Amino acid sequence: MSLTTRMPSGKPHWPLILLAGVEKSGKTYEAAKASASKLVDRTFWVTFGEDDPDEYGAIPGARFEIVQHDGTYRGLMNTLDAIEAEPVTDKPHLIVLDSGTRLWDLLTDEAQFSANTRAKKKASRANQAAPEGDVSIGMDLWNVAKARWAHVVTTLKDHRGPVLITARLDSVAELDGRGEPIPGRKTWKIKAEKSLPFDVGAIVEMHALGDAILTGVRSLRIKPDESRNLRDWMTTGVEGLWKSLGIADATDRTHEPVDGERSLAVEKERDALLTQILDLTDGKPGPLVEQWRKDHGHPINITTDLDGLRALVASLTKEPTDG
Repeated sequence: MSLTTRMPSGKPHWPLILLAGVEKSGKTYEAAKASASKLVDRTFWVTFGEDDPDEYGAIPGARFEIVQHDGTYRGLMNTLDAIEAEPVTDKPHLIVLDSGTRLWDLLTDEAQFSANTRAKKKASRANQAAPEGDVSIGMDLWNVAKARWAHVVTTLKDHRGPVLITARLDSVAELDGRGEPIPGRKTWKIKAEKSLPFDVGAIVEMHALGDAILTGVRSLRIKPDESRNLRDWMTTGVEGLWKSLGIADATDRTHEPVDGERSLAVEKERDALLTQILDLTDGKPGPLVEQWRKDHGHPINITTDLDGLRALVASLTKEPTDG
């Protein structure tokens, strides 16, 4: 394989911006107002778990299009793919995902449902009463949820233009080194998959209407020692932030791709193979699990060695021969 390199352009990329705010802090309003910017062409508004922003179409200059879908993870991915297929002019399209919090809620709810279903099936096989309430979510199911989340984020990163993601911001107890709450101490927490703040190019925290703070940004145009209080936020909004980041000189965003679709496929097949192993061992795979750890150096429930799992299933289903 030959090495492929390129020289850095020195120009900023269109950023993914996270608008994280408390209830009624203006997240939706600011996203809708951004659609009026002359820096962008069409704005595709993807509502996920929130009310459609029809009323915000009355904002002067706002010109966003509400994209309809079925509210599922797969429907969302089909929607994002369709957006990418739309023709592009000399200005990029803006994507608004409202909200990242609701998307992560859906993925965790799906993982919980799968865990509960699995536990009920296991209890039924053992002629035991089904567990009440929610059971612990296994690592394999968490991996599926995280792979799906990564697929969405990667698709948004692949978009050749600006992206706005909204999320809830909660005031929670600050924890000490032992994980215990510190009396009287509070901190702000973004309610979404924990990697989201690392995936975006800028984070605007909105603690109240008109109270906006730039808590994180990936840019040479804004120096670390500068004040991050966005005092003119209500006036300049997202467009003002774009301009301060030098978006007039922006280039298409580039990043190292993560194959979320392939990761999800691996997780699905691994889950199916592990279920087969559970069935073939009558729900008692303990010895096989321990042997796998010894042979492979990692737990079986997080492996990506599908060939090894297939071979194990084949050995369990092989008919014994007469000796």
